[in-house]
Amino acid sequence: MKRTIKLVLVLVLAISLLASCGGGGGNDGGGGGSDVSLSGKYVLAGMEIDGVDFFAQFMEAGVAPEDIYILEFLSGGKCKMIMYDEEDEGTYAVSGKSVSITIDDDSIVGTIEGDRITLSQEGDMEEDGFSNMKLIFEKFSGASGGAGSGDSSGSADPVDSSGSGGGLSGKYLRTDGNDYFEFFADGTCVLYNAFVDFEMDGTYSVSGNTITFGEGSEFDYDVKATIDGDTIEWYDNIYKKE
Repeated sequence: MKRTIKLVLVLVLAISLLASCGGGGGNDGGGGGSDVSLSGKYVLAGMEIDGVDFFAQFMEAGVAPEDIYILEFLSGGKCKMIMYDEEDEGTYAVSGKSVSITIDDDSIVGTIEGDRITLSQEGDMEEDGFSNMKLIFEKFSGASGGAGSGDSSGSADPVDSSGSGGGLSGKYLRTDGNDYFEFFADGTCVLYNAFVDFEMDGTYSVSGNTITFGEGSEFDYDVKATIDGDTIEWYDNIYKKE
């Protein structure tokens, strides 16, 4: 992936979580009852900063949630924060339905509801760059989706990464925006998102009216696209051949 998008995401996430940690506020989780146990990976499923839904914009750009941000809870009260190829180790403690996560001596407290963790924080606009932020993580099941998407349905077939372009080539413009797919005859492709001005590289193969994206593509390759004449549908987005 081009460094442009990585820097954008790292900036947003670093500001929203790390720069604000350690300041007062946040959820105290409350709640009595027995402590909830945490283990495994939790993938980003929602991110709202000062009323702006950044997570929806990432999904619209075709960025897989597990490629943005993962919290991994290990044994012995240890945890990891994985953000693209950046990985930081920390610790966590659970009290009732509250979890406190500490990384690099900065802490943030969140609430646990089933397989979902919600981290909330109030900040100072001048010092932190935001007033209110909320991050939602859900237990990672191996399929992309996101908070409340409910449409992953386990239908991610094995990826056909044969790389045969199938004769598909040219630029397909999104009908309701400036984004586009560009396909090349050698089985490679590019997804461009105009909102943050970045490109993501990928590979593809065609079988009938279905485009399968190869593993290692820098966008959400688990979701296949369909072709109908000069039109491609991917997620709920329509792309028309230029």
